[in-house]
Amino acid sequence: MSSKVGGWAGQILHVDLSSGKTWTEPSVEYGRKYIGGRGIAARIGWDEIPPGTGAFDPENRLILTVGPLTGTSAPNSGRATLCTLSPQAYPYEWFTYSSVGGFWAPTLKYAGYDAIVVQGDAATIAGRVREHLDAGADHVCVQVRRVDPTDLAVPDFTAVRDALGETMGAG
Repeated sequence: MSSKVGGWAGQILHVDLSSGKTWTEPSVEYGRKYIGGRGIAARIGWDEIPPGTGAFDPENRLILTVGPLTGTSAPNSGRATLCTLSPQAYPYEWFTYSSVGGFWAPTLKYAGYDAIVVQGDAATIAGRVREHLDAGADHVCVQVRRVDPTDLAVPDFTAVRDALGETMGAG
């Protein structure tokens, strides 16, 4: 059976910033049961965010999803959805979403992913980046590589440097 069914790319990429590990899981069953990227994100949030988790806790998830029409010529198909627990709903941190446009969503789909789920301790990753900058690096580049080297390469994801530069100071 093909991993690409009904407009879905077939994979969800998980990134744990605390451990530095990445892994994938199939997305097709999510696509069959839940409507669009927002529905998939809600299911992942329900399954993976423990009750009582705060918006800034390492157990929270930042879930970036696309829908089955992303990357097609259908109207509004170039959108991505970002879901997470938000501190904005104080005093109760609610699961919320935002929609973003541009080339990011189709690029994620063309790379073979329907979602990226990020978790972990921001201080750990910031410390690792700080070590990298202290060692003389003038930039930070995040690159996801596939396990099978014969697969098409996933595009580089850059721009972390600027965000960290503002919060940590220039290296």
